[in-house]
Amino acid sequence: MRGFIHQMRGILVLLYLSLFNTAEGQSTYRVGAVSAAHPLAVEAGVEILKKGGNAVDAAVAVHFALASVYQVAGNIAGGGFALIYPGHGEFMALDFRETAPEKASERMYLDASNAPMKSASLEGALSVAIPGSVAGMKVLHDSLGRLSWQECILPAVKLSEGHRLTAYMADQWNAHKSDIKRINGNIPEYLTDDDDLNEGELIVQNELAKLLANIAQYGPDSFYGGRFAEEMASFLQSKGGIHKVDDFQNYKPVWRNPQKTTYHLYTIYTMPLPSAGGIGLHQFCKQAELLNFKKVKPYSAEYAHYFAEMAKSIYADRNKYLGDPEAVNADTISYIQSLEYLSERVRLISPRRRTPAHAYGSAASDRIESFQTTHYCTADSSGMLVSVTTTLNSYFGSKLYFGGMFFNNEMDDFATAPGHSNQFGLPYSEANKVRPSHRMLSSMSPTILVKDGKPLAALGTPGGSTIITNLFQVIDLYARGWQLQDAINQKKLHAQWYPDELIVESGSMSEKNLTRLQKMGYRVRIIDQIGIFNAIEIQADGKMTPLADTFRRGNSATGGF
Repeated sequence: MRGFIHQMRGILVLLYLSLFNTAEGQSTYRVGAVSAAHPLAVEAGVEILKKGGNAVDAAVAVHFALASVYQVAGNIAGGGFALIYPGHGEFMALDFRETAPEKASERMYLDASNAPMKSASLEGALSVAIPGSVAGMKVLHDSLGRLSWQECILPAVKLSEGHRLTAYMADQWNAHKSDIKRINGNIPEYLTDDDDLNEGELIVQNELAKLLANIAQYGPDSFYGGRFAEEMASFLQSKGGIHKVDDFQNYKPVWRNPQKTTYHLYTIYTMPLPSAGGIGLHQFCKQAELLNFKKVKPYSAEYAHYFAEMAKSIYADRNKYLGDPEAVNADTISYIQSLEYLSERVRLISPRRRTPAHAYGSAASDRIESFQTTHYCTADSSGMLVSVTTTLNSYFGSKLYFGGMFFNNEMDDFATAPGHSNQFGLPYSEANKVRPSHRMLSSMSPTILVKDGKPLAALGTPGGSTIITNLFQVIDLYARGWQLQDAINQKKLHAQWYPDELIVESGSMSEKNLTRLQKMGYRVRIIDQIGIFNAIEIQADGKMTPLADTFRRGNSATGGF
């Protein structure tokens, strides 16, 4: 009966929302809007908006709902970044990125012979960083929220008590169940050993519901302190971890000044370090302006060439200079963003010749592997916009399960072993090496676009190191006059320093252009998908249009009222 009621509630919400459909098939809303990777998380955010909550309240609801229904990336034991426009005044950036345990060291992933320990930074307890999500959501809520903390988490509690699987999540559980069992010795109570899960199947997560209820009632102290923190530390130590209770008790989110840049008529606000996204976007935008990139036909061979050349230098700088803001040289960071420096970079680009990666130095070169993050946006009628990217890093993070949640494997986002790349093919970096209590570098880049002082859109995407290149392409197409939905739907490209290849989303370029690039010396790799956007566009009359990739993963959803 509960499942039937849940299903009918979802149908009624979809019918209600369909009343607002525009002629183009999009929906615009006057009071509030939500875009996220899962329809039930969107429902949770809309529910909070209908109760009188603002965009921050809705963001908190969406975040914990994703932890309940989108466990590949939605999280309690993960972290992320939030960019906020309060509706007036200054933009705000909240860093709730995870931190390394106090006992972490730059040699922790090397064995006695200095060889990297296979998978140690990717799965199990040694891969786990100190989570930031619970503390981050509470700081965000207490600073700008309107409803009570408990009200904002209640939808997630209800979803944990029972929800129906989407096809995507059923597939992900089935694909990763054996690894979860291998790493834990068992599987969560709601999974079965033998039978595959199917779309529409009811999932009941009693442990998670209890954990969320405690967080709702007692706040972050119930997570980072007391018995639960002791149990987390003890559990991780029993699995070979180096975590202490103090690591959890000492965790703090950090308010930072947003990274700001411009691209033609647009102002772009996004994340500063420890996100590489803000600096990377700035370097992309300034180089593109210097190259008059807008004159180049999108997704022609010339476009792909200039795009890859810019990306190569940007990711080389990422590797050499970027990391936790406490560990980098501030003067160097300022210099690599200067027009003087970027003009020199542009002068090195030949219109006809590909620059090999080794021109920027040598590094280990691995292929980019799988990755998982999620982005969501919320907006309300006061003009408040919230753009959040959050992650466990890999699918289900470390795959280590405890107390209803999966721990992250964010330690792999550090440069973990000299001479070796991480799971995204990013080479070893002295600037981003493992340091006790520091934050690992990230590509997550929640973003808000502004024109003439008025916010136009909140947007973001998952995709590991591809996030920065994805965002630049959408912003570039938008600046060319494309509709934001069309720019989001456009099949994308990706390039970085190493691996030295051009990654092409299937269908983004013609065979003729691909052949031309290969003759220029490009190693082209075609893949099915790069990223998945969620966004909210603000119309001139104040109406809000939530957007998501139309042609990609079926989970992405939008709603409002």
